[in-house]
Amino acid sequence: MTGVRRTMKSTDSPSRIPIRRWVSVVGARPQFVKLAPVCRAIESHNHTVGSPLIEHFIINTGQHYDREVAELLFVQMGIPEPRYNLAVGSGSHGTQLARMLARMEPVLTANHIDWLIVYGDTNSTIAGALLASRLHLPVAHVEAGCRSWDMKMPEEQNRIAGAFGSGFAEPAPRRNCC
Repeated sequence: MTGVRRTMKSTDSPSRIPIRRWVSVVGARPQFVKLAPVCRAIESHNHTVGSPLIEHFIINTGQHYDREVAELLFVQMGIPEPRYNLAVGSGSHGTQLARMLARMEPVLTANHIDWLIVYGDTNSTIAGALLASRLHLPVAHVEAGCRSWDMKMPEEQNRIAGAFGSGFAEPAPRRNCC
C-alpha cells in the first residue's frame, strides 16, 4: 500500500460474538472533534454485557497535515491513535481526492467493514463516502444535515456524501441551518 502508513497494530478483541467492524474516516480538525464522542460511545457500548462487540478503527487521511496539532487533539480528546495515516498532504481538491481514494481503497478492501463513518463536509468525507459506495459498504454520515445550498462552496459540494449514506446523524432537523 504505497503512501499508507499503518500506525497501530490491530488489537485482539474479546471472544464475544458477533463482532462488528466500524471504520471512521477523518482528516481535518473539526472531524476529530466529532469523532471523539463516537469513540466514547463505542467504548461504552463495548462494556455492555450481551451487546455485539464493535471493533472500531480510524483512518486519518492527513487532509490537514499538521501532525503535531492532530496528535495533540487526539491525545487531549482521548481519541484512539489512527490505525492508518494516508498522509495525503496538500494539493488541489482533485489531487487530494485522488490520493485519498488510491490510498484508502486497499485499506477498505483488506478489512471486512460493516459500517464506514464519515464526518462533516471535507474532502475526506466525500472520498470515504464515494469509495464506500463503490465497494458496497454502508455509510453513516455524522453531521449530515447542515446545508447552505450554495453549490459554489466546496463544503456544500462535499455534503453530497449524504446521497451515498445509509444512516445520518444530523445536528438539527433537515433544513437550511447554516
